[in-house]
Amino acid sequence: MKWVVVALVLLVGWEVGWWLTGIRPMSPARLKALLEGEEERRPQVIDVRTRAEFGWLHIPGAVSHPDLLSNPEAFSSKSKKDHLVFVCFSGHRAPVAAYRLKRLGHENLSYLSWGMLAWMLSGGGTVGGEGGR
Repeated sequence: MKWVVVALVLLVGWEVGWWLTGIRPMSPARLKALLEGEEERRPQVIDVRTRAEFGWLHIPGAVSHPDLLSNPEAFSSKSKKDHLVFVCFSGHRAPVAAYRLKRLGHENLSYLSWGMLAWMLSGGGTVGGEGGR
């Protein structure tokens, strides 16, 4: 029982900690709704996993940026106000990448809470192949 409480505190603390930095966690259901909604309101999905992970499967329309963790300065978007949603496998690399872009002036940043694991468990569609950048 003690381990369950510790695990829950760590999990909630992780999400709240990123929220306090301005990097908003996003549920798979919310991301699905946004991606199915009006085109001008759709966020850009940025996948920060390795090229191999991205090639195995990714969210349709996602763009691969595996170098974002080590070289955030190389990222370019139309505007620093674009809504970007970062994705990794378990939800632990994505908020770090988002935070690095926030420090470079990007404003509207989210990450997929629990990453591709949550996306697949919630029935989110995936595609394979390279694609992306």
